[in-house]
Amino acid sequence: MAKKITTAKRRRRAEENGYHDSDDDIDDSPVLRSLQPCTDKKYETQLEFWDEEGPLKKKIGLSDATRPKHYLTLENYMYLERQLWQEDGHEYKHEGYRVLISAKLKCHVYTPARLGEISESSVRSGTGKGLRYKDTTLLVAWKDSKPELRWGMKREFAKGMQDKASQRPTHILYEDVPNQLLVVNPMLFMISIFLAAGAVKHYQTVKQLLAIKPPDDQSYWILNWADYVLEKPVFPEMSVDDSPNDKIQTGTGFSSQLTELSLQAGIQHPITVYSMRRESLIQATGNSYSKDELTKFAAHTNRVTLQRDYLSSITNVDSQACFLKLPTRSDFAENFRSMTVKRNPELFLSLPAKVQDDLRQTEDYKDIEGKISSISSQLKNIADEYSIRELTRQRDQLFT
Repeated sequence: MAKKITTAKRRRRAEENGYHDSDDDIDDSPVLRSLQPCTDKKYETQLEFWDEEGPLKKKIGLSDATRPKHYLTLENYMYLERQLWQEDGHEYKHEGYRVLISAKLKCHVYTPARLGEISESSVRSGTGKGLRYKDTTLLVAWKDSKPELRWGMKREFAKGMQDKASQRPTHILYEDVPNQLLVVNPMLFMISIFLAAGAVKHYQTVKQLLAIKPPDDQSYWILNWADYVLEKPVFPEMSVDDSPNDKIQTGTGFSSQLTELSLQAGIQHPITVYSMRRESLIQATGNSYSKDELTKFAAHTNRVTLQRDYLSSITNVDSQACFLKLPTRSDFAENFRSMTVKRNPELFLSLPAKVQDDLRQTEDYKDIEGKISSISSQLKNIADEYSIRELTRQRDQLFT
């Protein structure tokens, strides 16, 4: 197979054949039709030109540096849950938000769902599109001769699958998680949300739900949603005066909550949903699922995407055991992925409120705060790039 031509080499060839930069035929008018096959085929190539060889990069010196990938491993995830339920002094607008945040965390760490597939995406602002009750199914099934609640969520707005309804994945969360802390059980939190919304037809209390058993001649029993909640979001917005309303929580709103929670938990760089999605996909690849199953799980239309954009450069292959002819392990790499999420338990926002207040009264704190304010004022009046970088570096040191 011939070696792939790099973007730079492709551009040189084009220039030798008379190509020149011109945007005379480009405007901002939307084109409301599908790409033609010949255009679609070359789309990725043109995108590479724009990213790597575009005129803006040369004119204003755009950086081609990429942000390091972070992975929300089980250890890092537990920092967030402990902060929410054991150490959090934060007062939310509505106490139900604590349950909602914990439930949403589980939807993102137990599945590879993207932010805009559960919350309202910023590109669909005002549409109310996200995870709705009609996109989900609740049932009770037998597990080891005991009834178990299970909840299936379909990613109805999976990226790139607008015209592929049959390919949109459905993920199942379930009740039975033996030998684990109660806080990691997804159904505990989902059932709280369902009952608060009056969503389960004919059942209003936890006692009623836990008493349900499938019929003797069936392995499961579907619990229907109340008709009036079918179009409602599973994760709505909440306010001080109201119970959860009919308006879906936006992705921006949940991201802000996630940022605040990360900092309060001592995590230096806020966690994103993408760091959860990456780890979810890595864990799935290490459990002998077929490539087709993994592609469906990720909601990808191209097998290459998983390897190229999501898998860590930290390999899970146990070459040491292979060489020594020992049983292979799969646990040795996770600590190194955990390290990508840097945590400092002594970060200011992770301290209790009283400790924060006491710290603000100290002379050292006031002195540092004054220096930061002074540098920020200087930055507003300086145009020299070197001075800006130097002052920014000094301010960053004061922040840390």
